Amino acid sequence: MIKPPHPANRLDALAGMISPVGRDCDFLAIANMQWAESQWSADGEPIVNGTQLADRFRQLTGHDANRIATCVACDCIESVLERAWLLCRGHHQRAINAATSSDETNANSRCLAAVDSEHGRGIIGRMATGRADLRGPTWPLVPGFTHASLESLAQRVDENTAMVLISPLNLNDRMQPITRDQLAGIRAACDRHHACLVIDHRFLPPMGGGHFWLHDSIVAVESDIVMMSAGLTGGAAGGVLTLNAALAQQLDSPNQFVHRDGVVDDAGLSGDMLPNSWVAAIVAATLDQWIAQSWRGADVDDFATALAQRLARRESVRDLVVTGRSIGIELDLPAKLWQEVAADHQLRVSTAGEYAIAMQPPLVLGSDAQSELLNRIDSVFDFVEASELQPESEPVSDEETRADPPVEDDSEYDVVSDESGEFVEDEYEEDESDQDESDDEEVDDEHEAEEKLTHQASAIDSADTDPDDAASDTDPETQT
Repeated sequence: MIKPPHPANRLDALAGMISPVGRDCDFLAIANMQWAESQWSADGEPIVNGTQLADRFRQLTGHDANRIATCVACDCIESVLERAWLLCRGHHQRAINAATSSDETNANSRCLAAVDSEHGRGIIGRMATGRADLRGPTWPLVPGFTHASLESLAQRVDENTAMVLISPLNLNDRMQPITRDQLAGIRAACDRHHACLVIDHRFLPPMGGGHFWLHDSIVAVESDIVMMSAGLTGGAAGGVLTLNAALAQQLDSPNQFVHRDGVVDDAGLSGDMLPNSWVAAIVAATLDQWIAQSWRGADVDDFATALAQRLARRESVRDLVVTGRSIGIELDLPAKLWQEVAADHQLRVSTAGEYAIAMQPPLVLGSDAQSELLNRIDSVFDFVEASELQPESEPVSDEETRADPPVEDDSEYDVVSDESGEFVEDEYEEDESDQDESDDEEVDDEHEAEEKLTHQASAIDSADTDPDDAASDTDPETQT
């Protein structure tokens, strides 16, 4: 197979997970410097706190203080999920205690998530992710996580459900979004059973096109917690939660409760659960740019339309799923193969299932940058489809590929043969008729040489014979 070209510049079709402008984000460098300087100040106060972050989110989403009361910044995306789980369990226990007038903890509080969802690669993330292949036998089992299909998730919510965890897009299935009816039904089920609805945006950057959160573009539902990371932290390990008013109360009044097995949990945030000031500063700087640049209203349809026009002529493309800047392309060939060829063409993408690739380009993408990215995607498809059209040659054994040493010859072509004596290349074979004529000429020359030798031998024999013997043989009287 011909090796693909290696363009000089590397394009990242996932750069939207870094920031709205991709990797070129000077405002984050400034925010990082300001945070570092603040650590040496006398007061040591953080640049921004949870309430100030919540105010920025309210400006961008249009939600009120009851929906977004405060925020908690975390040092890694696994911690975001861990804190959401602890807060939801504490809220669930309080609701049970209020209903039963008891201080005994219900050990059956559980998290319900969708099968084949994606919620990270940490211990808790793997337990929450509905994929058995991510939970090996050596991984510890964290109790309290159950799964159901997205279609039946609302019916599985009951009085023991403390948290329902969903992602607006299925990252393992073509970036397919949750339906309007499914999301509304899950919210209604959570309200009936006093469960918290947690929406996971940690792997989905803010949307644009008139919305900040992607799930708000599907249907307007009230989430209790929204977890975020992609597109807000500059690609660093960290994230942030937005909490509604009911859950925000637990931050001010931590509540310890004891399970029936004697395990003590802290339903609030204390000790190592304190917010991360650096992540808060980075997220605040990004949100400030969203507000100043009015990125919420940025157009997200132009790139999707241009991409759809390019892919319409591709026979290897089955479907295109676009939600904002989150793009899934279903293929008729393995996604890993396409991803490897894309890497050879200096294009970074991810997989969204066995036969789908995912792209999340930056929200702010100029016309030149769009054309360059589209042309690079075209070049990958051109190479993949050209490679599929070329017939595969039959495998050749080592013995067939080994050739005899070259023979010096004055003929027009050098003859190279394999061990069987047959010519390897047709262009080196001589014409059979020419070969036969050459063989006949060699035979005639041999006959002439033999006849000459015979005549010479006869002459010698005649010279050596006795004359008298020769005469007696011919004399008539002697014969009589």
